[in-house]
Amino acid sequence: MIELKRSSFFSQTVILTVIIVVLAGLKFIAPIIGPIFLSIFFAVIITPFLRWLTGKGLSYRISFIITLIGITALGLILIVFLFFTLTQLQAQTSSYVINVNTEYNEIANTLIRNLATNIDLLNVANIFTDGIFILLATLFLIYELPKLKSRIMGGLEYDRDFLGRIFETANAFSDYFVIRLKLNIFTGAGIAIILLLLGIDFSLFWGVLTVALSFIPYIGLLLAAIPPMLIAWVEYGVYGAVFVLIIFVIINTIAENIIFPRQAGKGLQLSIYVVFVSVFFWGWIFGGIGVFMAVPLTLILIQYLEYFEETRWLAYILKSNYKDRKPKK
Repeated sequence: MIELKRSSFFSQTVILTVIIVVLAGLKFIAPIIGPIFLSIFFAVIITPFLRWLTGKGLSYRISFIITLIGITALGLILIVFLFFTLTQLQAQTSSYVINVNTEYNEIANTLIRNLATNIDLLNVANIFTDGIFILLATLFLIYELPKLKSRIMGGLEYDRDFLGRIFETANAFSDYFVIRLKLNIFTGAGIAIILLLLGIDFSLFWGVLTVALSFIPYIGLLLAAIPPMLIAWVEYGVYGAVFVLIIFVIINTIAENIIFPRQAGKGLQLSIYVVFVSVFFWGWIFGGIGVFMAVPLTLILIQYLEYFEETRWLAYILKSNYKDRKPKK
């Protein structure tokens, strides 16, 4: 009995050590692996549209060509829009100053100055190179999907249960993020229209930012509220900032607690604490891409940990509504 406990303790220590080494390795190669993860994420979102086209009777090649044209056009428009908007934002942010001399206004001015300082034109220029790479990698991955699926099936034929879980997880993620994307676009469009009616500068950009950050449940929409709040503070005073914050809070509450659970059928099964920590953890490893990818990366990690008996306890800790799913033997 003592031997068994020692062996179990030793194996758990080895597993935790391996996890730490792998995460350290990911941190080291983050500039390379981060854009690759993001291209996989986009491919997961785009694939249902490709399946919809093939379901209409089109061949896979024709469906891919239609997807290629649509995604390329949309991607290039988005890249150009982000580049010019961020360039203008950096040029104008330094002119946003709250003249009223109060303690709270000084805090707002400090935040605005930091925002202007952290928008580096060199980083903005990298949007072109990184964006083109992610766009091409996404399209190539979509084109390779049929062959990739057959290669995975051939490589994991000996472990059909694990193979089944891979495809089950991929389909579940695809359905989840399609629902998430639809909700985010609806939310971002609503935010952009409201900010435009209020006369907030760069309202369309804040709407796009809302779409992206809303992939971070619970806190993403609130993070997206900070820049337009500061601009509203400059233009309309502290009450304008509070009004914008209230709008974001109301929309965030409706989207996360009413609309999304009804559309998805169930929640993330992740506690708010785990989501909050994962944002900072994956952001530390992959930077901005890690913040954007925090939830899908955490869900993938949980799925992997859940499969093996030695690491199932970690999955139990991370999930808020854990159901034991032992692999079939």
